[in-house]
Amino acid sequence: MGDMEYLVVIDLSSNNLTGNITSSIRNCSKLRVLDLSGNNLYGEIPNSLGQLNMLQTLHLRGNKLYGEPPSSFQNLSRFITLDLGNSMLKGSIPQWIGDSFRYLRMLSLRSNAFSGEIPSKLSNLSSLQVMDLAENRLNGTIPATFGDLKAMAQVPNGDKYLYSSRGASNYKESLVVDIKGQSRNGQIPENIPNWHQLSSLDLSSNSLSGPIPPSMSSLSFLAFLNFPYNNFSGTIPYTGQMTTFQAPSYAGNLGLL
Repeated sequence: MGDMEYLVVIDLSSNNLTGNITSSIRNCSKLRVLDLSGNNLYGEIPNSLGQLNMLQTLHLRGNKLYGEPPSSFQNLSRFITLDLGNSMLKGSIPQWIGDSFRYLRMLSLRSNAFSGEIPSKLSNLSSLQVMDLAENRLNGTIPATFGDLKAMAQVPNGDKYLYSSRGASNYKESLVVDIKGQSRNGQIPENIPNWHQLSSLDLSSNSLSGPIPPSMSSLSFLAFLNFPYNNFSGTIPYTGQMTTFQAPSYAGNLGLL
């Protein structure tokens, strides 16, 4: 494989491959797509992948990889898709992700062991449309600078997708939002109605507080709402679209009426 210098796509996904990712892949200098997802590969992600300067799409999801994303990835400025989900990666989410990938549209780090806060520099990813940080050990608040992500369409976190923050009015094409079970605090943004295409909102099992904004009743595309087990208080705004959701959507919020 390492001698196939004109190879453009490698797709070995959903097999039973084992062992380490071979460092000889770096010799595939024209490679644009590398998909090794859904195997039993283990070990650290080799630094040598950072030499694939033409690489645009990398899928390593669903393996047994550990350690941290290699810093050599900073060289891969053509990235459009980076999927490192469902492994055993740990440490903080690297700040350099936000500085290096101006064309990145999809970032998935879900179902790993990343910890700490979400780096504010991720807001530098001006082309980003999908960000999946679900099922990690992240804490703190969602960076207010995420309001600068004007290309954002979906931000997965939990089983679906994560959004939030001050400046949320810029997320006018949002589809699905989920920050389920991620130790988030704070309140629901007042300007959430500006996410006009929002169809699913899951904020369950966090430490969110304050009232549910009455303006949410104007979200005419909202088909799924899940707010259980937070610290919301006040009156549920049973008007408009909010009349379509039942008591289980709000369970475990003792301050809600």
